[in-house]
Amino acid sequence: MEKALIDVMKREHGILKEQVALIKAKGVVTPAGFAELQQLKELLQEHIKQEDRLVYPRLDMAAERDIHLKALLVRFRDEMNEITTTAEKFFKYYTKPTPTLEFARDVGNLFSMLTNRIITEEKLLYPHLIPLQER
Repeated sequence: MEKALIDVMKREHGILKEQVALIKAKGVVTPAGFAELQQLKELLQEHIKQEDRLVYPRLDMAAERDIHLKALLVRFRDEMNEITTTAEKFFKYYTKPTPTLEFARDVGNLFSMLTNRIITEEKLLYPHLIPLQER
């Protein structure tokens, strides 16, 4: 079950990364690129819901017996709260493409946060799901 769950989460990560690449290819300040940015918002919200529903409850149960995993989960939740807050502020502030340096910086920051989060989840968090399949 957990291997299949990890595969699903990684596929969703791939979709998020492809969406970022599509936005970059179309140009974030173009109407088409900005529309794809709005699609990224929807994809990200759905992915977070999936993780909250399927991944974290399993890890929370395992963390009851693993102090290191418990600390890791606190860190990941704190980081996700920061990412979510940053993304919400971004999408509330930018309601249309804005060809400014500030917009470019904020888009870059959003993409960087998302990319880094995907990497750390796959390397540090998802491996903790593998032993759970044996239970």
